[in-house]
Amino acid sequence: MIRMKNIPHQRLVLFFTRGVSLQTWDQTGMLDREIALYKEYLKHGWMVSFITYGDKKDLQYKNKLKGIKILCNRWGLPQRIYRNYLHLIFFQTLGNADVIKTNQFKGAEIAIKAKKRSKVPLVIRCGYLWSSIAAERIASKIDSSETIEIAKRNESLIFSSADLIVVTTPTIKEHITRSYNIDERKIEVIPNYVDVKVFKPVEIRKISRRVCCVAKFNEQKNLINLFHACKGIDMELDLIGSGPQESALKELQEQLGIRVNFVGNLPNHKIPEYMSRSEIFILPSLFEGHPKTLIEAMSCGLPVIGSDVPGIREIIEHEKNGYLCGTDPVSIRSAIETVLSNLDLQVEMGKNARGFVLQNYSLEQIFQKELSIMERVLLNAGRQ
Repeated sequence: MIRMKNIPHQRLVLFFTRGVSLQTWDQTGMLDREIALYKEYLKHGWMVSFITYGDKKDLQYKNKLKGIKILCNRWGLPQRIYRNYLHLIFFQTLGNADVIKTNQFKGAEIAIKAKKRSKVPLVIRCGYLWSSIAAERIASKIDSSETIEIAKRNESLIFSSADLIVVTTPTIKEHITRSYNIDERKIEVIPNYVDVKVFKPVEIRKISRRVCCVAKFNEQKNLINLFHACKGIDMELDLIGSGPQESALKELQEQLGIRVNFVGNLPNHKIPEYMSRSEIFILPSLFEGHPKTLIEAMSCGLPVIGSDVPGIREIIEHEKNGYLCGTDPVSIRSAIETVLSNLDLQVEMGKNARGFVLQNYSLEQIFQKELSIMERVLLNAGRQ
């Protein structure tokens, strides 16, 4: 039994990812998904504050957040000044906190300033390693080699400054321990969560030969190769999301003569319906951390196809709870054709995918893990 449930009014301050606001979450359809965990904190007697990079428009979400304190750039300060002085601007809230936490690695250096001034323990959440992503981007000819050195310097500083590091996969934990000489007891593995009550199988007529993909339109997600893979297959693609490649993808669609529905961004709670009317879900990324859209599709009971790359291969067991493919058009096309043509395989993978998520990634399970590590942080800091 976790003793934290009996401790009233513990205070948690969450630093948003640098540059991200509540409005960003809302516009990209992520708001409901991202705040779900912190609503659980409220239910268990915690007081929660969000430090965002939005302007006063973020205050319009006060009713939506129901009890979470919103600290934003309501004065309209230049972003550089606001960012550099966050730890002073919100010092009263930070000084009264019991734990400071980051939502992601990016921007953690600002939370470190807050920790040093307020003497409040800091939990760094790391959904992916910047250095590993940089290495993959270089291998994919998306970035230059100097990015890795910058990433490693930042990671070394941030990981050594944290009281506890939360990562999404054992692979990331092993990398941090090995590369930065961090005691493994200082690192906890807590995967991304899914609200399995929202992302669940929906009784809806499936559209024959319909494939769904939810992704940012950027190089990492490998959508150009996906489009080339679709050429010549009798299928239709629902593409949910947005990003810098949108215009290029629409031009490519016309050139290839493939059927693609550009759905745009959707609120998180509306995505299960789109997923469930498709026969399969696909995520052909060049690399990933711990992809939420993939496990959400699995939670809906969809047979999923994912590229055999770090971050995806740790989730998918080939032909058991999903199907692995390469990142090139030929391999992607072969996977789509194989899964679309095998109804028994679809049914088996979909059933196993739902069971896998229920067993490993439900919101309730992940919250209990969060609560447990917060208890540990408070005990170590003498705040319990």
